Amino acid sequence: MSSDLLRLVSDTLSLFREDTKWIAPAPTPVPKKPEIVQAAPTPPPQQPKEPPQQVPKKEIPSIISKIQKHLPHLQLLQTIPLMKQVALVSFFPEDLPFLKNLKSAIEKHHCPVKLIQGEQKLNWDAFTLVIAQKDVGAKKQIVLASIATYQNNTEQKKVLWSSICNHLSSKSS
Repeated sequence: MSSDLLRLVSDTLSLFREDTKWIAPAPTPVPKKPEIVQAAPTPPPQQPKEPPQQVPKKEIPSIISKIQKHLPHLQLLQTIPLMKQVALVSFFPEDLPFLKNLKSAIEKHHCPVKLIQGEQKLNWDAFTLVIAQKDVGAKKQIVLASIATYQNNTEQKKVLWSSICNHLSSKSS
């Protein structure tokens, strides 16, 4: 059987050699030099002959009405409430450490605080509460006693803090 197999392989190889022709390999491609084409200059933009017409605005239902339609159990505000902000007015540089501590306490527990030098003229009504060592003419204002009073007397400090908390937690602000 092995002789038959060898004869079959040799016959196949001889047939293969006779039937196949030698094919030369393809020549290697020669890279072409890129052609440089200059772009035509762009024409200047043309002015429109007539002004564009305004598209009429369609009545768009308010987002609030859409939300109320789908979520009637939610109570939505029609206007955004103003953010509370406290003004701490400093007239004396030696009082700044105490006022900075007071500022950080108010910011931690209530709302943002702006520390202002006393000589500035501002619209005090823009603030929810003004805390100053002198009367500055604000509607909601706490006039401080001397800072040494609060540093030496914890009862006065507690009274000041409760007064600040009462002003900031009241609904009329």
